[in-house]
Amino acid sequence: MLDSIRRKDLVEVFERTRPVRQTIIVTHDTEFERVADTTFTIVKTAGRARVIAEEIDHIVAQQKQLQTLTQDRFKQLEI
Repeated sequence: MLDSIRRKDLVEVFERTRPVRQTIIVTHDTEFERVADTTFTIVKTAGRARVIAEEIDHIVAQQKQLQTLTQDRFKQLEI
C-alpha cells in the first residue's frame, strides 16, 4: 500500500512518461483515473458482478473546461 505522497509521485510518473504502451493498474485509489485512457469499475449487485468501462479523453475534457472558464471570465468582464 502506497502512502499519499508516493501514490501522487507514481501518478505523476505515468502522467509524464507513459512508460509503456499499455499498463493495467488495479487500485481503489481514484487518483490514477486522471492519467487513464480507460477505467473499468466492477460493481456487484444482487450477487452478480458486472464491469463498467469508461473511456476518458483528457484533452477534450481539459479543452472544454478551459473554454468554460474563459467564457465565464468574459461574462464577468461584460458586467
